[in-house]
Amino acid sequence: MYFKNLYLCLSSLFFLIIKKKNNNLVIYSENIYYFSLFEKIIKNLSQENIKISYLTSDINEFNLLSSYNIEKYYIGNGLIRALIFFFVRSQIFLLTLSDLGNYELKKSKYCNNYFYLFHSLQSSHVQYSFNAFQNYDLIFCNGEYHKNEIEQSEKIFKFKKKKCILSGNTYFDFLLDNKKNINQNPKSILIAPSWNLNENNFFNIHCSELIDNLLKKNINCIFRPHPMHYIKSKKIINEILKKYGNEKNFEFDYNKNNFESLSNSKVVITDNSGIANEFILAFNRRVIFFNFQNKIHNKQFKKINLKSFEEIIKDEFGYIIQPEDISNIEFHLNKVLLNEITQKKLDEFLKKYISNVGSSVNIITKEIKKKLKDI
Repeated sequence: MYFKNLYLCLSSLFFLIIKKKNNNLVIYSENIYYFSLFEKIIKNLSQENIKISYLTSDINEFNLLSSYNIEKYYIGNGLIRALIFFFVRSQIFLLTLSDLGNYELKKSKYCNNYFYLFHSLQSSHVQYSFNAFQNYDLIFCNGEYHKNEIEQSEKIFKFKKKKCILSGNTYFDFLLDNKKNINQNPKSILIAPSWNLNENNFFNIHCSELIDNLLKKNINCIFRPHPMHYIKSKKIINEILKKYGNEKNFEFDYNKNNFESLSNSKVVITDNSGIANEFILAFNRRVIFFNFQNKIHNKQFKKINLKSFEEIIKDEFGYIIQPEDISNIEFHLNKVLLNEITQKKLDEFLKKYISNVGSSVNIITKEIKKKLKDI
């Protein structure tokens, strides 16, 4: 498998860089989870005979792409990926990767149009780094809140001006499209901790205790770590698997896509995971938030005097408890399930905050086609 993957990486390097292949549109996906963001974009643009080169660091996603009318390239996560990023030739490069140019993945001098697509509904100025988007030329915003945050950042920190398009969010639309397929009688509780750079976080300190309390009450629970936990917190994951892996009411969610675990859950328990936003707004189900150390990756966020989308969601729809309430988690679950969110309130919230619900792909592909035509 190693040599096959290496061969695929070297082939990608040869065709994209050494042969100096010119592309209309390059899309980069970090893993198979992000394919649901790009799928409709690919289908729409392929019908317009726009040549798409799809780069992925996930071999499973690479194998999935055979049925699509695109050129696919597996580029791994190492030096070859960095070289391809630095030398790739394309009229437009579309990514969900924050911090482009800030670390090992640099911009190419042969590509003048870098477009950013948000993979969740989170705000841009708290849980992302200080300069996460400064190297992009255009940003597809979920709604006015993203546009306001980005424009405020440009003004306060003297960042270059970027074009902001109120597109909506393709992953949120994916969830809405598949809402008819969700489990209408879910039995489980989904534990979805966020990734936090601070080691004194909810995942490290409280997740095992929470699972323990749910299982003692004979409550079905699904545990879904953040993808970064597999890289940075393997020891804790292995401890949880060793302790609870054989329990009949415990399920460890290995899936790259979170749709199935969301579908089978009646309540999500989290600290600050972006899953909470989609769970509430797409499925009209309840979330319990632990009031535990906000996830802040931008220490200068207070200079941008705007309330984050995740805080707005908590205020409007969240049920907030303290870490010391873990021992009473059954009581809080019963209480939160009694308080249903009306569809009217949900619709009004979506209308206010999320642009082009259900049709974000049309706005995104229209902008890409317009730019290609101008070029």
